[in-house]
Amino acid sequence: SGSLLRAGLAVHQEHCGRGAGQGLAWSGGELYGFVAQALLQQGFTPPAEEPVRAMHSVFNPEGVEGLGFRECLCLLEALVRAICLCEVPAPAAPAGSEAVTSSGGSTVSAASVTYLGRVHVPLAALAASLAPLLAANASQRERMAQALGSGSLTHSLLRAFLACDRARSGSLGWSGGGILEFATCVFQSQGLVPPSEGQLYQLYARFNVDRQRGCLDARECLCLMDALLRAVFCTSPATAAAEALPGPTASVSTREVTMRADGAENCRGLEGHA
Repeated sequence: SGSLLRAGLAVHQEHCGRGAGQGLAWSGGELYGFVAQALLQQGFTPPAEEPVRAMHSVFNPEGVEGLGFRECLCLLEALVRAICLCEVPAPAAPAGSEAVTSSGGSTVSAASVTYLGRVHVPLAALAASLAPLLAANASQRERMAQALGSGSLTHSLLRAFLACDRARSGSLGWSGGGILEFATCVFQSQGLVPPSEGQLYQLYARFNVDRQRGCLDARECLCLMDALLRAVFCTSPATAAAEALPGPTASVSTREVTMRADGAENCRGLEGHA
């Protein structure tokens, strides 16, 4: 938002005035200090250093010493979106439906969520189309719903994204298997049964607004995973049973997605890091 960018600008100028020059480095603590101060001014509780370090890696793939003004503001904005994920909260939940409180403090109807101001996801309808996945992970429903409500999964999502983004491009493709591998790593790191290609594709199709790209950036991947997890673990089974998923759907050939051979190794490396 405009207030976030204004706060970020003021805090960045203040830190540069303390001798940080034109770039804020992670090693000296300037970057984390900038993030923490800017978030506090916007009423957020600053996250621990590890999630910020993971987001810093996304915006600093070449490992330069300091991030410039533009990169710092982009990192701050992306971090807030990773904390809140839902930029446009859905209307209040109707009677009989569940509500989920995001880590940013906003209440999101379990029926639908709008991500990034443009991607509308009907969670109850999505859950209905994922009935086999819901059943396979039913025993983990309460634990995962609590984790989603607290925002404690943000670190795990970032770790999984970084593990799958081997090229450090800041995005993952569909045709190369990156997005499916990302989803698989997240689910396996939490001890869950992962989605199939077809189950994931219907959600990917909603986020793939620009059909020519064939990939999703870091923010879109995080939002896609949030939507998938909320549909599976935060939607009432009764509500899901009464819905049918509208919008983009497509069958996908198993030849269209090829998981890379080393994907399992990366998934195993994420296990236990919630």
